[in-house]
Amino acid sequence: MFIVILLVCWVIPVFVAFLPLITVAKDHASRIRPKYPRNYTSNSPPIGLKAAKTVAIVVGVYILFQTPYNVVQIITVLDKKLSLELRKLHVIEWLFYYSSWNSVASPVIYGFFDKNLRNAVTALFRRRRRFGTPV
Repeated sequence: MFIVILLVCWVIPVFVAFLPLITVAKDHASRIRPKYPRNYTSNSPPIGLKAAKTVAIVVGVYILFQTPYNVVQIITVLDKKLSLELRKLHVIEWLFYYSSWNSVASPVIYGFFDKNLRNAVTALFRRRRRFGTPV
């Protein structure tokens, strides 16, 4: 019963919500793809693959951070005794703070995978070190 509720209330809506995001990312990647000939060889993976990989990692991190909190919320609705125990141990509050880290992780992930942003941040820190002034 719990697995059915988890699927209906959490897993299926997450995938339904992120499916359009993945299709938009693929469409965007196909629009910005360089116009190289088919026989062009490069060491870097195709842009579409990079975009799909980034979106998959962001969705995976989102699920990693949000699932425990949402599972506990479903449990609190289904089992009042367990809900009281969880409240005594402040589990719900800790999981809420844990789920909030998704807001921190997403920009870091995008920054890690975006070469232009990485170069801009490293240039910013180099400039700061060179001049010795705060930004």
